[in-house]
Amino acid sequence: MDLVARINALLWTWIQSLRSVKRISLFFPFLLFAILQAGLLLLLIFFYLPPISGLLIPLIRQLSREPALHYPQFYFFLPGLFSQINGWLLNPLIGWLFVGAATLMFAGWYRQGPVRTGSALGGALRRMGPLFVVGLAEWMVVRLVMWLFRYLSASVWHWATQSPRLFLVLGFFISIVFITPFAYTAAEVVLARRSIAGALRGSFALARRNYGLTYLFFAVPSLLTLAMNLVFQYAPVIVTRASPGVLVTVMIVNIIVTVVVNFIIVGSLTAFYLRATE
Repeated sequence: MDLVARINALLWTWIQSLRSVKRISLFFPFLLFAILQAGLLLLLIFFYLPPISGLLIPLIRQLSREPALHYPQFYFFLPGLFSQINGWLLNPLIGWLFVGAATLMFAGWYRQGPVRTGSALGGALRRMGPLFVVGLAEWMVVRLVMWLFRYLSASVWHWATQSPRLFLVLGFFISIVFITPFAYTAAEVVLARRSIAGALRGSFALARRNYGLTYLFFAVPSLLTLAMNLVFQYAPVIVTRASPGVLVTVMIVNIIVTVVVNFIIVGSLTAFYLRATE
């Protein structure tokens, strides 16, 4: 595929994804996950109330520092706590289910077939084993790469401590490098119904042939997520100069932004996968 063809494919895929916005039911898997994230945020805000305090107080102390258990310092740490628990719990344990369901729904929409949330969730559950394993493999690879990046940065690169926002931006673009090969694993599992090894091989092969396109399918929409993460770097300023309520509102906006970003990414990847394979 030459450069012009790749640009056309990129624009065509994004257009297909944006057109699907008019089908509101396609948002349901992402909204269900957003409800779980909102529930996690509420649990963290009210961590001091029993019976959840018995679990969350030791967890917060472990993930942060003792000041995180006190007002208003707790809100300085809240975005980081939410990100850690979301990244270590919700994403690897259940995120794969909603991605698989959304992939099935987008495929039905693009094929001008039925788009039913219940059927899609059932289809994803029937393929839960392969979906979970390929999702866990992606999660482990990205976590390992980011851990190594942080370790090397802290040990070798002085600017990592002097320029945390630059560190965040570089980490964002580096993580997508390693996410890209796994881009089509969900489609391989739920649409092509491949095994774990087959899904990984198929996704890696398709991503390798179209690496630049696939990278952009992730990177461009995710710039919104990056922007929100940069805002959270100023959490202490927001809390001290405005109020904790303003920070909580920004975090709710971040959950909504995540819905939109994931919708565009999964919609784009599904459209391109169908174009490339069918």
